[in-house]
Amino acid sequence: MSQHRSIRGTFTSKVKEAIYAIFVNELTRIKSEESIREWKVRPEVRRCYKKLFKKVSEDQPSTYMTKIIEKIWKEKKMRQRFKSHLRLAFARFI
Repeated sequence: MSQHRSIRGTFTSKVKEAIYAIFVNELTRIKSEESIREWKVRPEVRRCYKKLFKKVSEDQPSTYMTKIIEKIWKEKKMRQRFKSHLRLAFARFI
């Protein structure tokens, strides 16, 4: 059980870092545990959330979500293997 929590925590951290890297000029970091709720209702966070499944640009097929996944797992094989962990990490973060 503790190993599962450790893996989940690692994935959550990777997801956070990838989200901040992709939305570098749009999102501010969470300052403390107390401000998580406040951060989630900010207009810029809602805008980024709405962009997740939209194309990064019209001339390429990649969505923001695809970019985040690619940033977390460089190898395609790893992306497929840990899809369920990624979903859980996204759910916890957003």
